[in-house]
Amino acid sequence: GFLSKAGKRNLPILAKVFNCTSEDEKRTLLTNYYNYTVYKDYKNMGFSIKTLREHITADIPEAFIIRDKKYDSVRGKLNPFIDFVIADYYMRNPDQNKRLVEQLRASENEVAKDKIYRNEAGFIWGKVKDLVLNGILPEMDSDKIRKNVLNKDEDFVELSDRNFMITSEGVSVFVKIIHLMTLFMDGKEINILLTSLINKFENITAFIKVLKEEGLETGFLGGYSFFNEKDKDVINSEEVAKQLRIVNSFAHMSKPSANAKYVMFEDALYILGMDPEEIDDKLEYLAVVVCAKDGDHGLRNFIANNVLESDRFKYIVRYGNTRKIKKLVENEKVVSFVLKDIPDAQILRYYNSINETTKMECTEKMRKMISERLLNFSYADIENVRQNDKDATPKEQEEKRQKQALTRLYLAVLYLIVKNLVNINSRYFLAFHCAERDAILLDDVHNGLKAAVEGKDYLKAAQELYNRNPQKKKRVDEYIRADMNNADRYAIRVFRNKIEHLDAVRNADLYINDIKEFKSWFELYHYLLQRRIVAQYEFDSKLPSKNDPTRMVISEEELNPQTLRYFSLLDKYKCPCKDFIKALCVPFAYNLPRYKNLTIEGLFDKNRPGSANDEQAGEAAEENV
Repeated sequence: GFLSKAGKRNLPILAKVFNCTSEDEKRTLLTNYYNYTVYKDYKNMGFSIKTLREHITADIPEAFIIRDKKYDSVRGKLNPFIDFVIADYYMRNPDQNKRLVEQLRASENEVAKDKIYRNEAGFIWGKVKDLVLNGILPEMDSDKIRKNVLNKDEDFVELSDRNFMITSEGVSVFVKIIHLMTLFMDGKEINILLTSLINKFENITAFIKVLKEEGLETGFLGGYSFFNEKDKDVINSEEVAKQLRIVNSFAHMSKPSANAKYVMFEDALYILGMDPEEIDDKLEYLAVVVCAKDGDHGLRNFIANNVLESDRFKYIVRYGNTRKIKKLVENEKVVSFVLKDIPDAQILRYYNSINETTKMECTEKMRKMISERLLNFSYADIENVRQNDKDATPKEQEEKRQKQALTRLYLAVLYLIVKNLVNINSRYFLAFHCAERDAILLDDVHNGLKAAVEGKDYLKAAQELYNRNPQKKKRVDEYIRADMNNADRYAIRVFRNKIEHLDAVRNADLYINDIKEFKSWFELYHYLLQRRIVAQYEFDSKLPSKNDPTRMVISEEELNPQTLRYFSLLDKYKCPCKDFIKALCVPFAYNLPRYKNLTIEGLFDKNRPGSANDEQAGEAAEENV
């Protein structure tokens, strides 16, 4: 991909800029540009190239031309080319690179650092201005760039022996697995995952280097032998970090396959509330598989533009159950709760976009009217949309705009429901990960922890971990031990499994209409989760065990009596049982702050306005422990 794109588009331009004529010069440019764009070597130079470029264009009159509006259409090429020219100079002059880094490290504050960048901008401009003004800018013309793309000159592609390029055979299995994971993520998630991993592996490398400089022995045991040196010169963690940077370069470029488009349309029809029995016929009618002359192109394009291209839709598809998710916006309590959290100004915009413009102030009545539109929303609301604006009357154009706005609002509300539930689920997911990790790490100190975790006996591991370091305050210690006595091995194991599979979120439709009332996402999530635990018990108590067909997976006698009491309270009051939350979370009790944050609503939602940010709410939450 690098050779087919950069070799035909960017490298011919850069060859003119650097006046590369011989094969050796072009091969050197090719290698340097590959290292820059794929390995991203400039990220380890110790300073920001972008900051230098911004100071050049903002502080040096001679460089003001770079900011001219005539270059706005090619800004995506212009800035990267200038950055490469700057980086190339410092890479060829490591002494200058070292000088700048030392000056920045010695700076006492951001003001001093900014002054250094300003001074350095003047220095580096003197070195690269001829390349920029006489080399890059003359090439920054849409027609010239288009000609370069159409140019069939294979010069750079044929030049390369590819020895300097990494191939799939040279990539570790770990990195390949990470790349596979990125196929299911959006750009932000990919960046968070990969930058975190790169940081960790580079820290391991730095730690090994420090140990070696101190003359200390280094090495890894057992399952950590993955980090051992690949050879005498390369630390394996350093190589992994380098490979991960490459993945981060192209992971964002992945596009769904042609078959995925079909599935996305199918998901869209389910989410929009179409009768499932009609979906197969409608998919053929929309002609989504092959763009044929037959089919309703107007409706197809409306769904493609307003649903499939929506980031909210992609999030809903990723984390929700598209076959059942519409039921979440058929519940008045849930929809009203979502709208209540949306600021008045935004509610007014929503109202005006789906109705005739009004000068009314935002009131609860307006929220109620929006709620009614969402509760009654169906596929029929968009089925007769007039997509072609050229032939549409003003009334039809206005109807289309309102349908677009209503569809976007509908997806936004669904997105907020799913996102808030997923965010809560993720907190418990991470908490279990930390508890399992800590149990394994501490197993060398206290035997049995690892075996307990691997055997899915989270209550035993919790008790062992807590007993190693109990709370010194008698009152707190008594509360935690009481929670442990009320805990149940089976319920905790089910709790953990439901979290791992987003079970409460994906099956929310089964119980969403049963909850009596809720004042927070915390309450709604725990009601759904606890109902899923009850449902799993009812199923397992009738299911024969694989190990012993003469008995059930779990019997009533094997449950902690308190767990049955919690089940009863849940059914009686139609709201989550707070004591059950604490009993389920005892695997985290060895870490008191984490345990409190995950079991006390005022602390769990402390970042939400009006919750624990309120001093009284925070104090009340602290007392609740």
